[in-house]
Amino acid sequence: DIIDEYDLANAIMKNLKEISEMKKIIKHEWNHNLLNNSPHDNTSVINLRCNTLY
Repeated sequence: DIIDEYDLANAIMKNLKEISEMKKIIKHEWNHNLLNNSPHDNTSVINLRCNTLY
């Protein structure tokens, strides 16, 4: 539970860390797909990831 500014900061930092981890995964998959010359896979990966965020 968020009680004070400290808890709020912790929650934000945790979320930022998770988002940056996801960005790394997406970037890796994006590069991998570019190497395979399959642009259609990229959009499905991004959509899949974005949908699971919310």
